[in-house]
Amino acid sequence: MDANAPILFFDSGVGGLSVLGPTLRLLPNAPIVYAADSAGYPYGKKSDAELASRVPALLGRLVERYHPRLAVIACRSSTWANVLPEDRQDWMELQVTSPDEEDLRTFLAPVPELARQLVLGRAAIIAAGGLMIGLVLSLAASRALTTMVFGTEAVDPMTYVVVLGAVLAVTLAAAAVPAWRASRIDPLSVLREN
Repeated sequence: MDANAPILFFDSGVGGLSVLGPTLRLLPNAPIVYAADSAGYPYGKKSDAELASRVPALLGRLVERYHPRLAVIACRSSTWANVLPEDRQDWMELQVTSPDEEDLRTFLAPVPELARQLVLGRAAIIAAGGLMIGLVLSLAASRALTTMVFGTEAVDPMTYVVVLGAVLAVTLAAAAVPAWRASRIDPLSVLREN
């Protein structure tokens, strides 16, 4: 098998991106072909007979065009067992796989932690941006205040450190609950609902 041959992901829409994402994290340099059969979407409303006539023909054309090293049927409605007859299990000498629920749980295991990191990271970025703007404005304002109020210093470093730390801590604390809630969502149940 050609080492430069792509991995083919086949789906009826974009739900297979949930399988593609972890693959790209594990194999960031792997050539990927993602084929979505938008003309036949949604597969969930088609019978096994319709899928059995449509999917093998599409996969056959994709295999002929791209010569993939692996084909992943990333669609729950068109699993290997449903769409290919028994006599085609060695179909084109190509390894074809379709993720089952355990595979999906494995692929999606990092999602809750990534959701938590995303929420906290965004909150920290917003806080840092606000703190930078506030720091610049407060430095400008403090210089003006020293000319108006007797006995004040232009810059008190300890005050700036305490205020910056307090604002950052409050922002992250405020984001902790949404981050915790986001990390508690089961990505597999979200995929089922959508």
